[in-house]
Amino acid sequence: MHSKRIKEKVKQDYDAIAEEFSDTRQFPWADFDLFKPYYKGGKILDLGCGNGRLLKFLKKVGYTDYTGIDQSEALLKQAKKAFPYEKFVLADMSDALPVRGKFDAIFLIASFHHLPPSVQLRALKQWRKFLKTGGMIFMTNWNLHQRKYLPAFLLSLLGGTYGRRGVLVSWRKKLQRYYYAFTKKRLRTLLEAAGYAVLFNDYTRDGKSASLWRGKNILTIARNENI
Repeated sequence: MHSKRIKEKVKQDYDAIAEEFSDTRQFPWADFDLFKPYYKGGKILDLGCGNGRLLKFLKKVGYTDYTGIDQSEALLKQAKKAFPYEKFVLADMSDALPVRGKFDAIFLIASFHHLPPSVQLRALKQWRKFLKTGGMIFMTNWNLHQRKYLPAFLLSLLGGTYGRRGVLVSWRKKLQRYYYAFTKKRLRTLLEAAGYAVLFNDYTRDGKSASLWRGKNILTIARNENI
């Protein structure tokens, strides 16, 4: 019902704040360190890549090839300026991906939570086609079960503008960004239904596991099983 509106809103919002948003996303989060025991390098697909900041982490841990995809042309402009020799593609990550071949890992850093619920499972299934058997998917999603988001979260449960669990979070009082309020259970259910084996799935803060109400993110790592 709200899918088209949500996708258009997310694109418009990030185009509007791209430069100042990019300025706040210059360094890898401490949570990225939790990826290291599962990360094997190789060919990387970064979905919802934004300004390409994941590359600052990848350059430390190693990779052979990188492709970043984002629907915000303004954010990709920031990415290309920072990493002129890497490959960035303008596309909606929930539609048919304009890439070829198989990747060793797919990253979704604070991007999956911007997808409408009606396309989440379909997107996860589609992405498996681009992952090698045994390839990994790494994602972080905001944990919106924090006290500072409680009013917006409760409003979404009452059937807000963008449906149940569609939470609007203010960006510097300029606009309201859309997020889907994931739980660990919802993420596990989706990934397993799409054919992934979930290896790690927990609330985290500053690179450590945390409780529901103290966790800043939900960090999830899964493996692509045989198709």
